[in-house]
Amino acid sequence: MDQEDLPGEEDFAAPGDLEVQVEEIELAANHPDHGDDDFVAQAPAYWADLAPREEPRPEDLLVILQYHFDWLLSSDDPEERASGVGLLLQLLGNTDVAELVIINPYNRNQCSICLENYSPTDNITVFTCHTTHHFHKECIEKWLLQKPDCPLCRSSIRLNLASLRRAL
Repeated sequence: MDQEDLPGEEDFAAPGDLEVQVEEIELAANHPDHGDDDFVAQAPAYWADLAPREEPRPEDLLVILQYHFDWLLSSDDPEERASGVGLLLQLLGNTDVAELVIINPYNRNQCSICLENYSPTDNITVFTCHTTHHFHKECIEKWLLQKPDCPLCRSSIRLNLASLRRAL
């Protein structure tokens, strides 16, 4: 497109003229330079998906919580980070040693941070990145206050629907 073919400021609708703006968007989307762009045809479905709902879905809550925890865990403020770690561990919950054997019978029953074997009374936290990533609650709490990721695979800590449902 040559420079002289470009529209000038006077060629566009006034800011308050919504119908004309919609027509301009439709024309631009159907312009030959855009090829098979069907954005305008898809736009109503896109916006309908973002429309408010009567009751949020668990998946929506999970996304909001995940952003909140990511923000808290990466905070420079020690109090905010401690708050985020506490809430995260509460959502992940505790797993009994007997339950840990059921989840993964071939896994060693020891904390990967302190390398001590689990006792039947220990509070164990299992991460969602992998069922073999489990730690004493006290050990992982200290770790998360320093680094907001899994000590074994270095992935960021993710919540899942099961942990959300358990907490609700």
